[in-house]
Amino acid sequence: TQKRGSANRISLDSPPCGVLKAGPLTMEMISIIKGIFKVVSCVGTYDILRRIKERGKCRYRELPDNMSIDSRNKRLIQMKSLKLITHHFERGKEKRIEWYEITDKGIKFLSLLGEIDELGDD
Repeated sequence: TQKRGSANRISLDSPPCGVLKAGPLTMEMISIIKGIFKVVSCVGTYDILRRIKERGKCRYRELPDNMSIDSRNKRLIQMKSLKLITHHFERGKEKRIEWYEITDKGIKFLSLLGEIDELGDD
């Protein structure tokens, strides 16, 4: 016999339609997924990634300014920790030059965000 209400439950160990073909979710995988959803749900993530991709190398002052400085800095930290972008700097004679570049993982992530955004257009 089936427990009451269990027909509507989705098991993370065997998701419907084979969404996760890698097998059961580990705690590490769950942590990564939570981190990704946290970043995706934040204002500016898509805009920052898109700008960095468009420019190839993007300096801080060239990033979108449609959010507070604090929010922009948090997004950059989150995206660096997820390896979506890399941060570079060089010390010049007079000042330090900093820039960001998108990683291959970031390009894939940006593409996925674009596809998700298109779903809302249907």
